[in-house]
Amino acid sequence: MESQLVQQQKQLLVKIPDITNALAALNYLIKKKSTLKCQFELADSLYASASIPNNDKVALWLGANVMLEYSYQEASDLLTTNLRNANTNLASLEKDLSFLKDQITISEVNIARIHNHKVALKKATEQGK
Repeated sequence: MESQLVQQQKQLLVKIPDITNALAALNYLIKKKSTLKCQFELADSLYASASIPNNDKVALWLGANVMLEYSYQEASDLLTTNLRNANTNLASLEKDLSFLKDQITISEVNIARIHNHKVALKKATEQGK
């Protein structure tokens, strides 16, 4: 259970910077009113130039081979909501992990106490013979 929560935490820690970068790029596009010229990487050491016209539309990669076109406002709302949800989920996962670690520690202490009690009982019965 702990490993599953840790895995989810790692996924969120990767996702949050990606969403933040996408939101920053979108905000840059919103502020930029003219055509944007940029270079993007096609492969290692291979770049291409592109001109991005400002048409108040942006395509967001949603995953699972799905890309949708949104208006700037819709994309901003979606990314902001996703970022807020990811941060909320991360806080919840951290709380759950903390609780789980406390429970593991309590269980280990109780197991040790039961073992020590069993040893004491065995020693007492041996001394009584």
